[in-house]
Amino acid sequence: MIYRTGGLVDTILGTVDRNAEDASRRAAKSISEYTIECSVNKVYASEMLSYVADEGVQIFGRIRFY
Repeated sequence: MIYRTGGLVDTILGTVDRNAEDASRRAAKSISEYTIECSVNKVYASEMLSYVADEGVQIFGRIRFY
């Protein structure tokens, strides 16, 4: 999901003429087409971070280091 969104953003940025006077405005407008996908990726990544951190605590919380 994240790689696909990155690919879509990369593809659409490839269509922007970097030598144009308003290239940054066009790039921002192009990226804004994928704001929903980026938001979904952000929520997914946050949830996975929480899950992985919790699993790490569960695994290493049972081990005693002396």
